[in-house]
Amino acid sequence: MHPGLVRKAVIIRSYASSLIQESPSIQKNCSFPEIQLSPQVLVNCRGGGSCEGGEPAKALEYIEANGLPDETCQNYEAVDGTCQPLGVCEDCVSGNTPADFIPGTCSRVTNFTLFKVKQYGYVSGGSDFDISLFPAKRADKIKAEIFKRGPVSCGIHATRKFDEYKGGVFQQMTVPRSPNHEVSLVGWGIDDATGKEYWIGRNSWGTYWGEGGLFRIRMHYFNLGVERSCTWGEPDETGVSSLLVPQVLEPLVGGQTDMPQTPVDGGLDLKDLSGKGEEGTASSVILPEEKPANSGKQRCKCLRKGKGPRNSLIKSPLPHTYLTMNNLPRSYDIRNVNGRSYATVNRNQHIPNYCGSCWAMATSSALSDRISLLRGDVYPEVALSPQVLVNCVTGNDTIGCRGGDGFAAYAWIAEHGIPDDSCQNYQDYQKYYVEEYGEVSGEFAMMAEIAARGPIACSICATDKFDAYRGEQGWVRMQRGVNTVGIEKGGCVWAVPKITW
Repeated sequence: MHPGLVRKAVIIRSYASSLIQESPSIQKNCSFPEIQLSPQVLVNCRGGGSCEGGEPAKALEYIEANGLPDETCQNYEAVDGTCQPLGVCEDCVSGNTPADFIPGTCSRVTNFTLFKVKQYGYVSGGSDFDISLFPAKRADKIKAEIFKRGPVSCGIHATRKFDEYKGGVFQQMTVPRSPNHEVSLVGWGIDDATGKEYWIGRNSWGTYWGEGGLFRIRMHYFNLGVERSCTWGEPDETGVSSLLVPQVLEPLVGGQTDMPQTPVDGGLDLKDLSGKGEEGTASSVILPEEKPANSGKQRCKCLRKGKGPRNSLIKSPLPHTYLTMNNLPRSYDIRNVNGRSYATVNRNQHIPNYCGSCWAMATSSALSDRISLLRGDVYPEVALSPQVLVNCVTGNDTIGCRGGDGFAAYAWIAEHGIPDDSCQNYQDYQKYYVEEYGEVSGEFAMMAEIAARGPIACSICATDKFDAYRGEQGWVRMQRGVNTVGIEKGGCVWAVPKITW
């Protein structure tokens, strides 16, 4: 086996990610928020193994006993970290001087949601007969488990041929050998040309591998031993149900813009959501405040708007030039548009060390959400890579983790394109570009841009009060129309994705 395959085969994420990602989504019926559990915690806490390899069943035992946070607590680093005190959930702030600004200081987070499994086991266990007393083969058991409760995690003996897989139904019958890699099986089908059954699998080698990160492999006949050692885990509803569910908005109806004809001014009904929480709690709404943050925690030193050119790229009419206030819906939430969420994954710029990359996070997330809207939220979700922007953008005095300009980020994407989060710079990968971009400010123009074309990225003056705000699973609500924390005058940027898919 060549070195590249050995490297991929032994990293624990192969089994950690295959175990934990799909089932919570099925349990929540694909509603917001998307739950991306952290495989790095399994590595740090030796929950079934390490970067040198591991055992899926032992990982499930760890999750059942201890639970896992999502990736905004601990993102994947592909290193053997330590479990305590920072290996489960951490947050970092910048240093107070230029010398120690990066990596800053990290501390343990104790108030976060843990997700557990309430039961788990091997798919091959149990009776070898179905309810009608017909023999149940391994493939039959796997199908039943996937159909009833969701994807399963399976060990395979990955080969050079599998490593070089580009698409189609893979077939390589091998003598049963010990698994050296772990994948998840998410479905099955029948090849139209041959009539042969196949599994649909999800790998952890990036979207540039295989069929967008997935593969098809012929069912039966010991193909890489894929059916021989499959495990399943059922999520405990406790962690899933504890997450905030966005307000159910009325459907958008009427008119060419699919927006209500008689909206009520005022945005979200904050009375229903804000409750009577005290200032700074998860149930409060951010209101205007004049004084900027002055504490030692310089979390928001991430914007650098230099004197470089700010020439927008505009090819189509701006939404506020053809919409009126009466065209806009009473409320709009990317997490619940007519009962469907188009929101892409949440992120945490402050781990594994402080990085002033808010400019890259905001622009890549807004653009990812717009791609989701354009594609109708179909698979695969496109989560664009903020790290590429941190590495490459230099316009308008942008200097990576020491701060940058979202406008410069969109200008760079328009020229160079940006890959998704699973990409590696030495691979052949899909790039995403923007067709046009520009700036927007003012309550109505911002509302029109969001309602017509999707999320925008905005600069704010983060205050001590904002820093103390506990948030709503990474989200925030602000009073609009009064320039709260400077959001309506601070300079918002937008971009229209270029359709290349």
